[in-house]
Amino acid sequence: MDKTYFKDMRFLAAAGRAASFFAAIVLGKAAYAAIRLFGKSGTSFAGVVALKICPDFLRICGGFVRKKNIAVTGTNGKTTTSALAAAVLDGRVIHNTGGANMTQGIANAFVLGLPRRFDYSVMEVDEAYLTKVYDGAAADYLIVTNLFPDQVDRLGGVDAVAGLIKDAIAKKPDLKLILNADNEASASLGEGVTFGFDNLADYKAKVEVFEDKSEITLGTDKFVVPLQGRYNAYNALAAVVLGLETGVPVPKIQTALANYKTVACRGEKRLIKGHPAVIQLIKNAAGTNEVLKTVDLTSQIVIAINNNVSDGRDVSWLGDVEFERLKDSAVIATGMCAQEVTVQLKKSGVKNVTTEPSVKKAIEIAAGSRENGKITILPSYTAMKEIK
Repeated sequence: MDKTYFKDMRFLAAAGRAASFFAAIVLGKAAYAAIRLFGKSGTSFAGVVALKICPDFLRICGGFVRKKNIAVTGTNGKTTTSALAAAVLDGRVIHNTGGANMTQGIANAFVLGLPRRFDYSVMEVDEAYLTKVYDGAAADYLIVTNLFPDQVDRLGGVDAVAGLIKDAIAKKPDLKLILNADNEASASLGEGVTFGFDNLADYKAKVEVFEDKSEITLGTDKFVVPLQGRYNAYNALAAVVLGLETGVPVPKIQTALANYKTVACRGEKRLIKGHPAVIQLIKNAAGTNEVLKTVDLTSQIVIAINNNVSDGRDVSWLGDVEFERLKDSAVIATGMCAQEVTVQLKKSGVKNVTTEPSVKKAIEIAAGSRENGKITILPSYTAMKEIK
């Protein structure tokens, strides 16, 4: 156990926080174990308990990270980028792998990881919660993947979201920004390191996208990641840049990307009654249009959209999706917004559309519709949880 650990403990004792902090960890872990007994995911509950017991919990957690704290925010790609970032860093990393990206979810990750010490923390953070997180524990690096219209009823437009992120940035003047140069809203957030494929950037790379992988060339170095789609290449490039900026050797980054395993429902592959299935989360027009470029159009496609609070109540973004790409495909529209999806599909010229509000029944129909056929499932957030 290193000397800084004891220094941290003296700080806690002097501040009169040791008892409440460790009580938060112990009771948070107990709460997590209890909720798991009921078959729940428990991605935030332990964090809720910890923050109730110790309001300064996140601020104190920073003392258990030896080197750097990294936050990842933006409209699309937060979960994949943060997972890639955690993979490439050289050392022990604590990371909110469940994708719970609000204050309680981040606290949840620390509850489960502490009191061990870590070299790095990598936390995916919801755009609207970045300022609240920074009230507790500001990061050393902030990666902003992109900014597009998303959950306008909750977040407002792109300018409003950019304003929220700028408010968070202002809380730590020495914060190092890693910004997507090819996304104007991200690039305009402030001075920082930039990455991209199209525009001028500090880290300008070339990319080739294949059916089952992407190859990124940066200078003389090539990085291969087993993810399809140009949007995932951006996620991978952001992780490469973070690795290089923190001194990770290129071979270590290359190996980490090559061995990367997809996050649940972000290009995840499963077998459903013997049928190979790909599950890819969708939640806004920009992200969905990128995903549709990678879809196997010969597969049975299931689009499962809910409009619960976590999804965003307003689903008018469906009208901006390029469903014309699916005009020759067989599509099942399901979820709470099955009718809205059906309307947009038919407006776009998709003729083979089945409407089935029950997500479970829709998956059963897809699995029984073709012998040894492929299935593509495109769910919103809460529909994804149903499918999982």
